[in-house]
Amino acid sequence: MLPESYVKKSFLQLFLMIINSFIDLLGLAAIIPLLAALLKKGFIHEQPVLNSLYENLGFTDDKWFIVFICLIVFIIIIVKNLFGLWVNKRQMHFSGNIYEYLSGRMYINTFQRGLDYFNNENSNKIQNRIVRIPNAFSGVISVGIFQFLNELIVLILIIISITLYDPKIIVLLAATIVPVFFLFYKFNGEKIKGLRRKMNDLQPKIAKPVYELSFGYVDVAISGVFETFKKEFSRYVKQMKVEQVRVSVLSLVPTRLVEVCVISTVILILIYGVFVLQEVEKIVTLLGVFGLAAYRIVPSVNRLMMALINVKGGEYSIDIIEKFLLKGESTTNDNVDDLKFEDRISISDLGFKFKKSESWLLNNLDLDIQKGESIGIVGRSGSGKTTLMNILLGFIKPVEGSISVDGVKLDDQNITAWQKIVGYVRQDVFLVDGSIAENIAFGVEKEQINDAQIQEAIKTASLEEFMDTLPDGVDTQIGERGAKISGGQRQRIGIARAIYHGAQVLFFDEATSALDEKTEKEITEAIKSLKEQKLTMVIIAHRLSSLKYCDKIYRVESGGIHLESK
Repeated sequence: MLPESYVKKSFLQLFLMIINSFIDLLGLAAIIPLLAALLKKGFIHEQPVLNSLYENLGFTDDKWFIVFICLIVFIIIIVKNLFGLWVNKRQMHFSGNIYEYLSGRMYINTFQRGLDYFNNENSNKIQNRIVRIPNAFSGVISVGIFQFLNELIVLILIIISITLYDPKIIVLLAATIVPVFFLFYKFNGEKIKGLRRKMNDLQPKIAKPVYELSFGYVDVAISGVFETFKKEFSRYVKQMKVEQVRVSVLSLVPTRLVEVCVISTVILILIYGVFVLQEVEKIVTLLGVFGLAAYRIVPSVNRLMMALINVKGGEYSIDIIEKFLLKGESTTNDNVDDLKFEDRISISDLGFKFKKSESWLLNNLDLDIQKGESIGIVGRSGSGKTTLMNILLGFIKPVEGSISVDGVKLDDQNITAWQKIVGYVRQDVFLVDGSIAENIAFGVEKEQINDAQIQEAIKTASLEEFMDTLPDGVDTQIGERGAKISGGQRQRIGIARAIYHGAQVLFFDEATSALDEKTEKEITEAIKSLKEQKLTMVIIAHRLSSLKYCDKIYRVESGGIHLESK
């Protein structure tokens, strides 16, 4: 799922973790001579290194030398933790890069699946897949793996060191901790994975009634069905609460198990000391070493276990990302020369039927559209008008036949270039929560908007009269999905957007069908103005009155297209 560069960076992270583990062990080992100096009289002078340091620095009192050792240990611990934080920061940054990369790929891959995918997929699921799943992978899987490896390296180094000192401590720790955690992971690993998957599946279900309430408030209020939406939302939130509690409780179990295991080991050491060692000094020394080992081993075991549980719980994200990215990933070639449109658009022997349908929706369809010509298309609902337009826009591929622009056949290599020179005004023009200028220059960064082009587009779309009524002009905020403007104004902004982006061919899909008679007439007059500027237009409409300025009107019927007499 990740490119080779990320694999190389992960090895660098691993190398830093190994260094961090050795420094971590050094910090732990630095405490041992301090404990020995405190517990055993004359230890400082028995050890060559400490004795040499004692004499060379001019110490005359063991107590002040112990204070000096405490200061050294403190400095080592500070340096160790600062370096550890730096390594952790790099790990988090690397995991963030993974999230950025995977989320970007998911975003691109989703876009490349085309209009049919968006028409058939729930928008909340799409958002969840693009945003939350990569975040779960990077934040849970990659961080969990780094944490697991880091704690594993530290644990191995400490175990080796303690084994060389006294193998009995490791045997006691292993006898109490390993079986308990093995059994816990075996019986709860899959359970946590299942709970995490359920929580992920619930996210779009919780978002759905929120989305529907936001954009369907009027219908919800007028129909008096708010309680239905509330019940649906509450049901899924309650399910999420139950799953979250289960995961949280299972995640807390390892910490409690560690405490039980440590106390069990202390009891075993005491029993061993009473019956075998039978000397208080040896028992205290053994407990001291165990306490030092437990100080670092127990948290490591706990974090290691938590990392394993998190990785197991986040496995579902790997399945989803792999299935989504590797299945049918396309590569649209955007780096092509501009497509020239100087003469005509030709539709030849075009045929289309849906995958699960036996009958052809469009069959052997032929049509030529001259540059500067205005074409009207009518037909009953379901006759294939919108499908034909979607084929012309490049959203749907024909099953048979082809579409050519000045003799150049449209295909995967040039469809993006074609879409750059067409404009699309549909019945429900998509508007963002921003200003009129931002909606006309849709997709252009605010600082890059060309004011002269905005004014030209406003003039061409017959928006000047409306703009004169606004105190803030093009900076007027129109609300989410254009809540503050009328349907006719939405259509004109859609036209202005196409003009701003340099459309040479304008497609109108039922752009006036939802408008009142007066507004429809205004939009029709705007279309007349566009015709006078020699723009090529293809207009789908139910009412012939919307097509009175078209050069030709065609009727789509029985899979074919026929010239209608005006």
